[in-house]
Amino acid sequence: MADGAKCYRCNGTRMRIQRDKTAFHVILWGGLFFFGVAWVILPFLPKRTYCAACGAMLDRKPQAYANPSSRPDTSNFGYPDGFQKFVNRADVLILDVETTGFSENSEVIQIGVIDTQGKALMDRLCVPLGRIPADATKIHGIDRKRVKREGLPFPDAFAELLPILEGAAAVWAWNMPFDRRLLRQSCERNGLSLPRLHWRCAMREYAEVRGLDRKYVKLSLATDREGVEVDASAHNALGDCARVLGVMLGASGFKGEKTVEGDV
Repeated sequence: MADGAKCYRCNGTRMRIQRDKTAFHVILWGGLFFFGVAWVILPFLPKRTYCAACGAMLDRKPQAYANPSSRPDTSNFGYPDGFQKFVNRADVLILDVETTGFSENSEVIQIGVIDTQGKALMDRLCVPLGRIPADATKIHGIDRKRVKREGLPFPDAFAELLPILEGAAAVWAWNMPFDRRLLRQSCERNGLSLPRLHWRCAMREYAEVRGLDRKYVKLSLATDREGVEVDASAHNALGDCARVLGVMLGASGFKGEKTVEGDV
């Protein structure tokens, strides 16, 4: 207020300045009102049930199989329960992917699948829509020239994968949420959809079985602990599948050589 100003009511010249708290009171009481409404209606909101293993919403109607008789028996698949009932089975698969990175725009560039009897079912390079960063190539050794020379477009590779997955009682992967997310991302970028599967995380199960108090366990650490030796370079999809199988066998008490049969 300018110097020399006077009160319009009493002509007083002494002034006191204070903040107008009206807006503050409106925001405060309005927030309390909406918080109270939310507190009242929260118990009446619908509840959803999620799988503790893979995070799938269990309240949804399961996707129908093309052949109902081929629907796998997934009864008594508690979590965690060890690897014993999953090994040495042709209907239990181990899947691994190599990718262009870790982000929401990354794509799958290699898919490997074996069963828990050690039979190789798929070893396929995939041509991504985007580029393959040099940092990713340093990890797995896969570059653009190689996938163009040896690989298939992702839709063709995915068409090869689908019959292998159909009827699988369980699909295991090391750090499963990552492999599942990258497969789903590649499907979405190519106008495809990933079918519902009974996913299992071998890393989480192994940590539970061995009593490891950690959320992330490197596959190399697990193979060293279990004495697994695989004649394939690390960060190769089929070779990593074999390593996961070796860890599953070792944690189940099976001894002897852990190998993958056949060349895809």
